[in-house]
Amino acid sequence: MFPLFASLVSSLVGGMGALAAVIAVYGVWGVGVPIATFVRTLLISAIAFALAAAWPVSGFFFLAAKLSAIGLLVPFGFFVLGEFNAAELCAARAVFRRQIALAQNRPSL
Repeated sequence: MFPLFASLVSSLVGGMGALAAVIAVYGVWGVGVPIATFVRTLLISAIAFALAAAWPVSGFFFLAAKLSAIGLLVPFGFFVLGEFNAAELCAARAVFRRQIALAQNRPSL
């Protein structure tokens, strides 16, 4: 009973923190979260939770692999659901191309 209560409290506190962040951003910059983005976020979060709950692991390495895999699926889910516009995708490509170019031009030791 206690672990369930502790996880519920942690989830509620995390949700309240996210809500406080959204309210703060709206108060400072006047930018809100579009309803479509909110719905996509709920859907992706529910899928990530279901994957995490259905995929039991033991050991640090397997836990890290599980969380990494689920963490990579979240931005992919946003991409598949059309959350990113063309300008955002172009900016992301530019960042990755710059990282690759910097790595290739790094002097060897």
